[in-house]
Amino acid sequence: MSVYIVIGPESSGSYLITEIIANALGLADQNHNKYLHTLDNPIEDNNNSLIHVSLPDGRPRKFFESPEEIINHFLGENSKYQESEVKIIFTTRDKNVQFLSKRLRFGDGFKDAKLDINKAVKIINNMILENKYPYIIINYEAIILLGNSALIDLFDFIGVPNFLNPIDFHDANKVYFKKIYFKNIKNKIFRFLKIKSNLIISKFKYKLKSL
Repeated sequence: MSVYIVIGPESSGSYLITEIIANALGLADQNHNKYLHTLDNPIEDNNNSLIHVSLPDGRPRKFFESPEEIINHFLGENSKYQESEVKIIFTTRDKNVQFLSKRLRFGDGFKDAKLDINKAVKIINNMILENKYPYIIINYEAIILLGNSALIDLFDFIGVPNFLNPIDFHDANKVYFKKIYFKNIKNKIFRFLKIKSNLIISKFKYKLKSL
């Protein structure tokens, strides 16, 4: 029995990667192209168990600090899975996009979104440094840029090197980069108008003093 755990900060593409792995391992209908929340967690058969964990996981927020804690929570303490081969797939995404996505999708405030991301990164870094289980890091932007080529190492990692991924990729970053771009433009216009208005006010005051 193999246990695969997909772990990523909230809004890091972990749902997408879990869906891709579920298809590759034959745990889900390979023709479906729906978001993973239509599937169970964990997704299992006689050979594999696939767990998806966001950091934080759900509301109220829960942060899992270790792979063992995740296995105990989803599969049960002292279960047969304790002796299983465990592999971890970490997901990453542009930090600014994660931040905006969390605010729009979950209604997180500025402070909460920032704290969540920083805590998630700290937990993942600790897991990587402990190096207790084999792991791989998958980046969302790399998938959008390179498509299935960016998944070759992932499929090797989970033991299906020749799998052909049927899932279509949609660049969900576009909308957030547009928001960042237009926000920067708006800020530049605001600063320009503020400088201009200050100059006009200064000139007006100077003229008044000259009278």
